[in-house]
Amino acid sequence: EEFVIHRLVADDWACDQNTPVTAAVWWGSYLDYTFQPCSGEFMPLPVKPDYFLLNIWTDVPAGPDVPFSHPNEIIWEYKAYDYDEVLVGYDKNPHDDGMTGPPREPVFRYSVRIEDPNDWFCQDANNNSVYWFSVVAVYDDSRSNYDWGWTNHEHMFNDNAVEGYPTAAAPDEWVWNPLYDQTRVTEDMSFILFTQPCFHPGMVDACGQVVTPAEYNRWVSLGKPESWCYPCHCRGDINDDCFIDAFDLQGIDGQGGVLEGWVDAWFEAYDPDCDVNYDGFIDAFDLQGPDGQGGTIISWVDGWFSGGCAGVPGCP
Repeated sequence: EEFVIHRLVADDWACDQNTPVTAAVWWGSYLDYTFQPCSGEFMPLPVKPDYFLLNIWTDVPAGPDVPFSHPNEIIWEYKAYDYDEVLVGYDKNPHDDGMTGPPREPVFRYSVRIEDPNDWFCQDANNNSVYWFSVVAVYDDSRSNYDWGWTNHEHMFNDNAVEGYPTAAAPDEWVWNPLYDQTRVTEDMSFILFTQPCFHPGMVDACGQVVTPAEYNRWVSLGKPESWCYPCHCRGDINDDCFIDAFDLQGIDGQGGVLEGWVDAWFEAYDPDCDVNYDGFIDAFDLQGPDGQGGTIISWVDGWFSGGCAGVPGCP
């Protein structure tokens, strides 16, 4: 059954990893619900939302004709039915503009772990994108007895959090306004997004092999090199340009500098970027092709003859 969102709040965040978002935590409260331990006064408990609608949006950056950044379009959606709600403290009532009243509004922490990898949000591989995260409390079968609200937080990144509502003429077009706290100070919203490590036991890596605990421990011991996570790396794309060519083997660049490549790693210290077969050594096996037993050793040679990495997810 479709429902109409009359108003929502969103906050921006910067992508600084290329690993998928697999869990989220946010904080919220119920307007006019008060509870003081040992006071002898009890109010009806808040009716929990049937689920929370979580969305991630692309960004419209601030510019000459855009006074503040705001969400653009929804690129990810998740209905969090199986979430946790935990009382973690108290906050001021938003109607207490003078901030003189007692901390009487209970604050709850909400968390959800997204179990199905098909539901994970995969961030832009270039690691420099800005996204917006929104949270909406949805009552489907239940009826709310207090309005739920997302807890604000001191300003942390870029522009303010924003409130938005769809236009009457075009429901897919939104009007956005920056949010301020009760003292007209800029504010953001309280949330944390968690990512799955790009290399972990049980996953199928870019070579089609299941990662073992021993391989994971080796990855950790090497400082968790991101190169082990790149879709192209294990096929020989040492310099991560999505092509398997001589530049992946090259050493000195002729200008007094060094190009990252297998040749330099061979003669210098161990470089996990050049350990194509992930055995902990830079040697001829990292260049080898057919293993002589009817199989194939994943290596630079195989990548060269397979046409490179173009078209592989994560590469153009």
